[in-house]
Parts: sequence; C-alpha cells; structure tokens
Amino acid sequence: MEDDKIKEEILRYLYERWRTPKSIDGSKAKVSEIQKSMKSCGINREETNRNLSYLVDNGWVKEDVKQSQFRKGKFSYPTESRTFRISTSGIELFHGKSKFQKLEGITGINIQNVSGVVNIGDGNYIRNEFVSIFRSLDELDGKIRITDQLNDADKLSYRAEVKTIQSQLSKPNPDKGIISKSWSVLEKLATISSIADLIIKVKPVIMKLIGF
Repeated sequence: MEDDKIKEEILRYLYERWRTPKSIDGSKAKVSEIQKSMKSCGINREETNRNLSYLVDNGWVKEDVKQSQFRKGKFSYPTESRTFRISTSGIELFHGKSKFQKLEGITGINIQNVSGVVNIGDGNYIRNEFVSIFRSLDELDGKIRITDQLNDADKLSYRAEVKTIQSQLSKPNPDKGIISKSWSVLEKLATISSIADLIIKVKPVIMKLIGF
C-alpha cells in the first residue's frame, strides 16, 4: 500500500475515535492500538510507525506524553506513556471546516448586509452556491499537504492554485479566466493516485463554473 494511503488509514482510525469516543480520553490511542488496527488493513508495524511519525511532524496528529513514577521496593523510576490523537487539521480533512474556528482577515464589514453570502469558517465568506466546491477544494488542499509524492516546493505551488480558486469564489463575480488557469495546473495532480479521486470529483463543477 502507498504511504499516502497508509497516512489516510491512520487518520481515519483516529478520526473515528474522535467522532465516537468511549470516554473523556477515548480519542487518544496508544501506538500499539494504532498498529493493531493497521495490521487488520494489511499494514505492518514499520509502515505504521514511519507514517505516524510523518503525521505528527506535520501537525496532522498530536502526540501526548504523560510523565509518571514507577515504584519498585524502595526505589522509584521515571516512566512515560505516549498516546496519539487527531489534530484539528486532521479532523477538517474528513469533517470540513467549522463555523467555530477563530475568524481572521475580514473586519469593518457587516456581512449580514451582503446578500447570498455565507461564512464557512476561518474568515472565509463565499456565495451560497459555492459552499460545496469550496469544501471540496479544502479537501484537495489537505491531500496535497499530506502526500509524500510531491516535494515541498511543488506542494506550495499547488496549494497556491487552490487558494487562488477559493479566493475567486469569495467574489460576487469570479474571474473565469483566473479559475481556468489555476485549474489547468491542478489537473496535473490526477497522476497521483491518492489525489486523483478528488480531481475527478471537482472537475465537472469547475468546468460548469468556467462555462464548459
């Protein structure tokens, strides 16, 4: 299985724990629990460990370390336990953005005075008819961030094209030429298996938007 798919499986497992916790700390999982779940998907321990490490390093998963003492006879020894939970960025990959996010970037505007505009979080105000495509583009942005089939420079470039399209969707009259140009770049991501499904999903909407 490709590493990108393994990352998604790990995130999906932690997302489900977050979505249906059995206790106050139910969203947290030990590495052994993650390894056991991944083993049922045909993913071995080494594959799980390296991809979990990647997700932690890049902010998709939070690692919690709890320090304690273990007593044996007259002596005590320091010990620690490590658990993992999905981060806000990881949740958004499956759940979409929340209206409860901290809003930034738009001040001095009473958005209630603008007809047909909705706030979908993170300071993003777009027209009602573009909410679905905007969220699909958010998902595409997330998959670009998580893939290891692109170098950092390419990720930055592709994510900039996603943001360009999203910024046009925030306008009363999106510039079809700008959207078309950015989309022609993003279509190249169809060669990456973990991203291809989203390109296929988004393409018909983009084509309709730009008049094809």
